[in-house]
Amino acid sequence: MLHESSNKFAKIDELIRDKGVEGLKILFLFKLLKVEVLKILRERRVSLNRFDEKTLEKMCLEKALQLIKSGKEKPTPQDIREIMLSLPRSPY
Repeated sequence: MLHESSNKFAKIDELIRDKGVEGLKILFLFKLLKVEVLKILRERRVSLNRFDEKTLEKMCLEKALQLIKSGKEKPTPQDIREIMLSLPRSPY
């Protein structure tokens, strides 16, 4: 568990060094998107086991990058819906 946390911090540090302020914005938007999608899934009582977390993270990161490239500072409800609609179901 400690190694996993250290690895995440190393990736965050690398993102900040490589991208600077833009890296922080990407990280912020990624986290915001992921939290919102998980909140909606819980509200709808959807089992989180039905979705692969790596895929969820990939979708949120891709959307965060799109938002940064388009100059948006925060996601819209439509952005959240797009992520939810693109989530494939986990085979497990």
